[in-house]
Amino acid sequence: VETDVLAPESGQWLSFLADLTKKQAERLKTGFRSLDAASGGLLPGLVLLAGEDRSQVLDFLKQLVDQVALDCRGPCLYLSFERPKSALRLQTLSRLSGAASADIEKGAFGRDTAKWKDIVRAGEHAVEWLQRIYVVEARPGLSVTRIRELRQGLLDSGAGAPRLVALDNLDKLANQSDLLHSVAELKE
Repeated sequence: VETDVLAPESGQWLSFLADLTKKQAERLKTGFRSLDAASGGLLPGLVLLAGEDRSQVLDFLKQLVDQVALDCRGPCLYLSFERPKSALRLQTLSRLSGAASADIEKGAFGRDTAKWKDIVRAGEHAVEWLQRIYVVEARPGLSVTRIRELRQGLLDSGAGAPRLVALDNLDKLANQSDLLHSVAELKE
């Protein structure tokens, strides 16, 4: 392909605009104003989250999944090696209601109190977008092939193509001896 051919820009301008438009549609709004303003949302591809405080990273990842399901109105698949479904549910309910997870779990609020009714209302309000979140309690040794099968299962179920597939611990994939290979497979 010759790159030094003289041609007016107008010949490729419309395809350039079409490509830009396609990229805009592919971006996922995260629901985090500063992140969306800085990046325009998440682009398709592999995104790695890292931080010194593992618990904060896991909390952020769950909230990111929740926000993408809410804002992008598409299914999200969350593969959790680190936390059981019940802990993830409690975390979401705590965030939505403003009540501490520990207080909700230990029953610190009476069943007939206004606070408990607020917590229940917050949970009921979330049902609409929570139907787009699929959580799998993953076991160490999960293969990239199995992740692909789970993704395909969402497609086959009619839920649609996952807007986000989140994995909370790359080290626990089946091919942990070659983590770089596993990451490359996930990117595909």
